[in-house]
Amino acid sequence: MTFCVTGAGGFIGSAVASALLQRNDIVIGIDDLSAQTHHPNTRDHWSLLQNHPNFHPLQLDIRSSDLAQALLDMKQNLGDIDAVCHFAAKPGVRDSHLQFDEYNSINVEGTKCVLAAATSAGINRVLFASSSCVYGTGSLPFVEVPPAELPKAVSHYGWTKIQGELVTEDWSRSIPEAQAIVFRLFSVYGEHMRPDLAISIFRDHLKRGKAVPVFGQGHDSRDYTYIDDVVDAVLIGLDRFQHLNSPTSFFNVGCGQSTSTLELLQMVADQMGQSPEVRHLPGKKEEMSATLASTSKSARELNFIAKHSLEEGLNLMFAT
Repeated sequence: MTFCVTGAGGFIGSAVASALLQRNDIVIGIDDLSAQTHHPNTRDHWSLLQNHPNFHPLQLDIRSSDLAQALLDMKQNLGDIDAVCHFAAKPGVRDSHLQFDEYNSINVEGTKCVLAAATSAGINRVLFASSSCVYGTGSLPFVEVPPAELPKAVSHYGWTKIQGELVTEDWSRSIPEAQAIVFRLFSVYGEHMRPDLAISIFRDHLKRGKAVPVFGQGHDSRDYTYIDDVVDAVLIGLDRFQHLNSPTSFFNVGCGQSTSTLELLQMVADQMGQSPEVRHLPGKKEEMSATLASTSKSARELNFIAKHSLEEGLNLMFAT
């Protein structure tokens, strides 16, 4: 089968692309590699993928006017493209409201461009990577509802992901025989994760013997999901499109357990054999107080259950 993966140089996108290649699928990878300025792993991810004969790179911004023609050219060379996995986005909750226009342009307008290009290339299946941030101030555990029924997002990033879901839902309704899967991903972690996320920050400060910054009192909690489980969910989703009855299906991809920031810090410190010193910083209003995925729908309709607890995932991460 042939899949297009946007954001193929990123943490999650590259892991999905690699897994598809490992099972002998053909992958068209799209990335403008702009993230390498702040996330040096991007170039490494991209280079490793390029070494595979079934990987076909497009170094391109998803908002580019050349995107539709590039996919049409790929289709002519490779045959029909079975689905698009849309991971390209500007990530990050903290201070996302300070880059309002850029988040809107990449996460909302960029998604519209990807969907339009998919339509031009005759692709009628899309898997859209959303976020647990869309649940805002909702009650725990978060249960899947359509985007129009979600509470107000706490962060601007979360708002852009809701808009992306709405755009994807509209696309699937307007294109004959189109189907979309929306995965709401919960705090994905693992080796090569972004350096601006909690586990990476904790590891870096502990390694350098520095006090670890913690926003607020550290009692906020997150449902952490190991990267291999996210990849498994994506592969299952791609293989089960034909079994889903709705034009757009929404699923949580989480572990179903929530861990506080201070508990997480202690777990990371234990992995490194250190005792952490904490430096408390003022809390951020755009940060959610807690996330926790209801996993029953994913288990029932996709037969997906995360295999790794946070402790198991950290063991694997720190063993590499």
